[in-house]
Amino acid sequence: MKFVKYFLVLSLFAAFLMPLSDAIGAGKNGEVLSLDYIIEKSIENNPQLKSDRQIVKRDREMITVERSLENPTFEVMFDDQPVSSRSLGSGMRKNYKFTQMFHGPGKRSLMGKAAASMSEASSAGYDVNRLNMIRDIKENYYMLFMARNEKKIAEKSIAILTAFMNIVMQRYQLGLANQTDILKLNIEIEKMKTGLIQIAKNDRIATAKLNGFMNKKDGGSFEIELAMKTGEIKLTAAELYEMAVKNNPDILSASKMVEKNEYGVALSRAARRPDFMVGAQYSNLRGDMEENRWSLMVGATLPIYKKRINAGIKAAQAELESSVEMKKAIENDTYRMIEEELAYVAAQNELINRYGGAIIPSANLSIQAAMTAYQNSQIDYESLVMTQQELYEFEMENLKAYIEYLVHLNMIERAVGTVLKLE
Repeated sequence: MKFVKYFLVLSLFAAFLMPLSDAIGAGKNGEVLSLDYIIEKSIENNPQLKSDRQIVKRDREMITVERSLENPTFEVMFDDQPVSSRSLGSGMRKNYKFTQMFHGPGKRSLMGKAAASMSEASSAGYDVNRLNMIRDIKENYYMLFMARNEKKIAEKSIAILTAFMNIVMQRYQLGLANQTDILKLNIEIEKMKTGLIQIAKNDRIATAKLNGFMNKKDGGSFEIELAMKTGEIKLTAAELYEMAVKNNPDILSASKMVEKNEYGVALSRAARRPDFMVGAQYSNLRGDMEENRWSLMVGATLPIYKKRINAGIKAAQAELESSVEMKKAIENDTYRMIEEELAYVAAQNELINRYGGAIIPSANLSIQAAMTAYQNSQIDYESLVMTQQELYEFEMENLKAYIEYLVHLNMIERAVGTVLKLE
């Protein structure tokens, strides 16, 4: 009857702990932080993103700077005129000079367009950093979910081994088991408890990283909520790539850099056209002689050094070609990444279905059968423990497959630039 009692207790315990929970917590009184909440607070408080937003603001203001005229100059000059004059000081001539520089035709417009493209590239660059941070937040959230569930699986295995220990002790008292089996079982239990140390370390690291994203220096442990569910991506790699072309900020930023460098080439060619300067000067002399004079000035740069100008054009063209090839490389890497990650997601999804649909339920039944067989001396101690180890490994592999599924799905969504709907 005692064997039946232990068997029922173990079965109920296993049935209670078998499914992964929808909300795994660090403590009963811990604050529950959803993934969406952490992302929202990180975007709001992360210092790096705050800095990036100021860079975007700076580049937007530079559009106005590039489209505006250069600041005019104003000069006041004092000179002794004529030299024979004895009225130094009050008799010195005062010259007031005002000049304004104008860029050649079309140059200022090109400068403004280049600045606008740079601003849009900067804005896309901010989106790159924002999406990268969201990707990293999700990955660490998944790692924390994994640590919490690894702890649960390990504690369940310890409970199973402890139930085994009770059965072995009962058989030992009846002379049906030896002391070696008890010692070996104690070692297995201690090995499981040792694994909890590594799990606790991973939990603490993932928690610290998530608090860091939110800029919470005093943030401690917290509970998380994550529903364990999977689905298939019905879209093809080509369809996902088309979404990436529209939404991926890496591609958008590269496109804007190409656009900016196109204006740069046009601006370097415009260097063949002169810039202009106009000015006015007023001269005033008081003393023995009183004289007032106005004068107007017009000037222009002389773009006569063709070698210098042509070198500038070639440099701008090289920069343009480099940005074009960089854009192609980003597009190529994006498509390749989508193809690779789709293969990972499909494989992990199939593994999860196999573990949850057949392998783990069968392993649970094997434990129950092994316990009955061990009680009836039909199998030895090693076979009994092996059934527990198999269940432990299957549940761990199932958990790892699920985390890998989430991580690779996260990579696809980062490449595409948006959250995907699963079927």
